[in-house]
Amino acid sequence: MNKKITRRDVLRTAALGVAGVSIPFNAVALDTYLPDPAMIDFFAPRDDARPWVGDPVLIKVESTDGVAGFGQVRPPTPWLGETTDSIVAALRHYYGPALIGANALERELLGPALNRLLPSNSVALAGIDMALHDLVGKTYGLPVYALLGGTRRSIPLDWSISLNPLDSMVAEAVRAVSEFGVRTICLKMGPSARWEEDIATFKRVRSEVGPSVEIGIDPNEGYDLSTTLRVVRSLENERVAYVEQPMHRDDHEGLRLLRAQGAGPMEPAESTKFPAPPPAAKPDPPTLPPDEIIRRFAAKEDEMITEARVIFARPRGSCSF
Repeated sequence: MNKKITRRDVLRTAALGVAGVSIPFNAVALDTYLPDPAMIDFFAPRDDARPWVGDPVLIKVESTDGVAGFGQVRPPTPWLGETTDSIVAALRHYYGPALIGANALERELLGPALNRLLPSNSVALAGIDMALHDLVGKTYGLPVYALLGGTRRSIPLDWSISLNPLDSMVAEAVRAVSEFGVRTICLKMGPSARWEEDIATFKRVRSEVGPSVEIGIDPNEGYDLSTTLRVVRSLENERVAYVEQPMHRDDHEGLRLLRAQGAGPMEPAESTKFPAPPPAAKPDPPTLPPDEIIRRFAAKEDEMITEARVIFARPRGSCSF
């Protein structure tokens, strides 16, 4: 059925539940950010439908009191391995049913419990966490910063500038600052082959937005060690706010060397999701039979005695005072 999907249809599509007192999870579905909604068959896209990789997922959590909390996530495919498909499936078939009748005030307990139920779906769990915070805050008339301890009333956000030709990236950065008041920008960079263009883009953006705007860089694992050092050193006078995941997530030694070279504030992203493997255990020394141990010890003892005789046999020099 090729009916145009509206926001209302989206919020009615799935059935989940959560709780504040006895909070049923009412709806989890895609928001209407799809390029051609008429081609999408919810939860079972046809072969000719656009894959849901990267499309946002809107999560609605409704209490028995009629209060609704919302969360929205977008899968950073392929860096974390979750897609819009997998997020919707995890919410609809696993996390949602498990949350029916739960207490939304127990947010710190619900997250680990859901992760045990279906591990390694951090994006889907993040959306639930946002929706629960929104629900509890609305229920008790508290802002989210109060639920988080109240030490900060605002959290600075950055605007990620997508990897595009230089002029497009500069235009987007200028728009983010001038139109939306953004004070921190993240420039996507890489791969290594375009390092010179990356440097030129950063310098041009800096000249357009001014010295007061924070600018970080994110090569998304696209650089190697030498390229990262080359780029960072070329931008030493441009105030790079941070360097996010420049090299492959498994290159922990490269990140360590980069840090040792003073490459500026580092923000490992994927490497924190995939930590370094433990060092390989050293093999146990071979077990020798007693006769071989005695033979080796005797040989070493003879060698030490011979060396001592040579030392004492050397002619001694004379000293005058």
